[in-house]
Amino acid sequence: MLVMKGHGVAQSDKEAAKWWLKAAEQGHAESQHIAGDLFSSGQSVKQSDEKAVRWYMQAADQGLKEAQFILGVFFLEGRKLKQSDTEAARWFKKATEQGHGSALINLGGLFEEGRGVPQSDVQAVRWYREAAEQGHLHALVNLSYLRGEGHVLK
Repeated sequence: MLVMKGHGVAQSDKEAAKWWLKAAEQGHAESQHIAGDLFSSGQSVKQSDEKAVRWYMQAADQGLKEAQFILGVFFLEGRKLKQSDTEAARWFKKATEQGHGSALINLGGLFEEGRGVPQSDVQAVRWYREAAEQGHLHALVNLSYLRGEGHVLK
């Protein structure tokens, strides 16, 4: 981080990337997530969707909720991975178990639409409510919409 920001040493994105990758290779989950970001964007390394996904998977398998969320988005949108609502739901669920707000909203949306999971307004409300309790405005809007459609919110 110090090299990336130039604190005490010359600022160098390439040098910082080298150290992030070394830490990622040693199994550090947050560094694996950052390595995924680097390869996804092509910042200081040659852009590679394959390497980005590999690093995100390693971080997600170690329980890093942000990496789990990103994989959910990739599967949902078919970006860098083959589109799969079922896989998206699986990764969002893992991230929601750790309270990831955007994953809560996305999982609620999958239940509302019946994509990758059985359609269930009850489950949609459950996930939207949990996100709303964290203060996520989008979840509040979704809850209001469901209420307006005549669904019973318990």
